[in-house]
Amino acid sequence: MGKDNLDAEVDAVDVSLSGLRIIAPRDVAAGDVLSLVLNPADPIRTTGIVVACRPAYDVRGRREAHIAFTKMTSGVQKQLGRLIGAAYPAEVDVTVDG
Repeated sequence: MGKDNLDAEVDAVDVSLSGLRIIAPRDVAAGDVLSLVLNPADPIRTTGIVVACRPAYDVRGRREAHIAFTKMTSGVQKQLGRLIGAAYPAEVDVTVDG
């Protein structure tokens, strides 16, 4: 993730085809536009805008950020669909047309 020289590796709490929720590093706030690299082993590069930051309910003393993906090309959507499908193979159908 990158923002004004912020280079932090974070774990996603939840990922969908439209965005993700993370435990937010310091200095990340609503309205920030971030450069994102998802799945570093097989990188998916995109950007996202932080639509909300609030106290994390499952991690005391931390904040979670809700990030909406931007610049989602069909190629990025397909990569993301494969990543989500691999994480939840029997539970979710994340087929992306195109």
